[in-house]
Amino acid sequence: MRNLILKLIAQFYFIRPAKNRTYGDYEKLLTESGAAIEQRTNNASDLPENRQQLRHIIGIERWGAQRLKVCFGEPFNRDEYEAYAPAEDRSWPQLLADFKATRQETIALAKRFALEQPSSDVVEHNDFGPLNARTWLQYLYSHADKEAKRLR
Repeated sequence: MRNLILKLIAQFYFIRPAKNRTYGDYEKLLTESGAAIEQRTNNASDLPENRQQLRHIIGIERWGAQRLKVCFGEPFNRDEYEAYAPAEDRSWPQLLADFKATRQETIALAKRFALEQPSSDVVEHNDFGPLNARTWLQYLYSHADKEAKRLR
């Protein structure tokens, strides 16, 4: 039952929207949503729960970016996102800088996919199974967008 639910979530939220978007679309979407998230973080309070939420967003995005790099020859590691989250002792300003740098890396990957078109663009997601690069970009875009709404 869990696998069926995960497949439906992936289909509805990630796979279907990604079918109609180009890497250039993701470059634009990630840039715009990154600016919106930066604005939201600038208006949020430096609270432990906000720091934890931003660490989560950054960890997922770094983890996903590492998975996308597999398409360009980096080794695949079946790991979890927690290893990619910034350290718990990072200050709020440091976390804001971490998010900006992480998002720039994701945007650079979208650009790279548009330019290079690797021979394989499918990489395993721990929960959703094999996803192509556009679906991964949709996942990263929508995840950060949704999770940033929890910042107060």
